[in-house]
Amino acid sequence: MVRFVINKDGSVGETSVLRSADPLLDKEALRVVSTLPAFKPGEVDGKPVSVYYVLPVGFSLKDDAGKENSAMPVVKVKSVDDKQVADVDGRKEEVKVYVDGKLYEGNLADIDPSKIESMTVDKSKEGVIRIEMKK
Repeated sequence: MVRFVINKDGSVGETSVLRSADPLLDKEALRVVSTLPAFKPGEVDGKPVSVYYVLPVGFSLKDDAGKENSAMPVVKVKSVDDKQVADVDGRKEEVKVYVDGKLYEGNLADIDPSKIESMTVDKSKEGVIRIEMKK
């Protein structure tokens, strides 16, 4: 996410990255935002004023073969011998899955996706996925 000011004259200024992806992508996001054409400035009582604006910026990268590649790694989680294993770009790691606050030891394929209320991922070393089911 990039935050910037639309100045009284409509020009873009004071650009900053609010949510970093990577230093090179951040630099490109700031470059692109700084090249935006002039905006119609905000107004208060009919007079132009400077306003902050936040713009979400997404990147889609291509690998050497020209295939699109997301900036985020793909993570697949599956049950193997009653353990939950995450495959992160070919690297396998055991994760703990909690369903409604209780450690889940069953097969993930048995969880009906339509009954999931929310899912959060704790990116700490332990690797924890918390699933809350619809009541």
